[in-house]
Amino acid sequence: MTPSDLARLDAQLDALHLAHVKGNYQALATTAAQKQLSHLAYLAELIEGEAARRETRAIERRIKNARFPVLKTTDEASHADDQTQAGHGWGDPGGGVHAADGPYAAGFGRGHQKLTATTRTKPWGGSLLKSTGTMGDDPLSWCGKRRSGTTGRAPYGRELNLWCAGTSRGTRCCRRCGTRCEVVDRAYRLLAGCISVAGLALQFWLMAHYPSSKSLLTTATHFFSFFTIQTNVLIAASMLVPAIMPGTRLSQLFSNASIRTAILAYTLLTALVYFALLRNIGHDDGLERRADQILHYVAPALFFFDWLVFGAKGQVPFRAVPRFLIYPALYVGWTFFYGGFTGWYPYPFVNAKRLGLWHLATNFMGLVFVALVIPYGLVALDRLLTTVRRLRA
Repeated sequence: MTPSDLARLDAQLDALHLAHVKGNYQALATTAAQKQLSHLAYLAELIEGEAARRETRAIERRIKNARFPVLKTTDEASHADDQTQAGHGWGDPGGGVHAADGPYAAGFGRGHQKLTATTRTKPWGGSLLKSTGTMGDDPLSWCGKRRSGTTGRAPYGRELNLWCAGTSRGTRCCRRCGTRCEVVDRAYRLLAGCISVAGLALQFWLMAHYPSSKSLLTTATHFFSFFTIQTNVLIAASMLVPAIMPGTRLSQLFSNASIRTAILAYTLLTALVYFALLRNIGHDDGLERRADQILHYVAPALFFFDWLVFGAKGQVPFRAVPRFLIYPALYVGWTFFYGGFTGWYPYPFVNAKRLGLWHLATNFMGLVFVALVIPYGLVALDRLLTTVRRLRA
């Protein structure tokens, strides 16, 4: 082939994104001629190499999106701040790292270095990378403190970062064992949790000093009969428990992506109903107004920001949304049971004594509709954010 033919072929291979074929077809043609391979055998060798390269890059992208704790050699750690690594992994210009139900060889391009990675099942049902290889004489070790929860999620609900500083895709806080990220997460959640607790304490103190308040037991019963109070208790627990007791079973429970999404759905439902139906009822002023604003606006906004920025993404399926209604259904059952027994209802739009059956049913159906739309919208947003992350990767 003439140089112009080779240049045209290279341009066509670039347009088709066949990097392995472009880089190896001439050398492989020489080898095929020496071994007297057929044209089909020569073509099969090229296609197999291209398929292997694409499989490698696909696995690398999936590992990056999962953000496992990173494994790196001590040699890489010492040079992490001096230069950017040339490839997608630990110093392998053409290779990468694989995680699956068995070992894989990383690297199909030049500078091939074998590295195997397997998954190790953890007691809580997730898995972590466990690697062995020939990338150096130094043993491989974890970069980042041991984190709990399922794969790709830290005890604070934050996705784990695979790439260390010094790579083209990493961050400095991962190189420092994730300490900086964890400190930010915990500080934010401690602050948000304390604000929610302060709003709850202020509201209870105000209710206990109402002129119409009765015994402390009755006040406490009325206090916890408000859906706003229950959702803020869940917010405080979801913020404070993972920050104060990371790694515990309770922390793993409140770090679960489905549970946090359900809590956020309840919180947004409370804020929306308050803004649309309740904010102009009564003449709350002073501390009462501040308590309402904390419980209905500030705490939900802080929790939504936490879910949006720190929460693990892509883990909540749409089929989980109907289960989110179990808790509100139990709350409605308690409300009508307690209201029918005592004649007291926490909200005017569920007051069965004053509202007719048709009006009550209309309010109930409207609440059910909103309670379904909100979580489906959150899961859709979660999918959208996951897709954007993958495209950016």
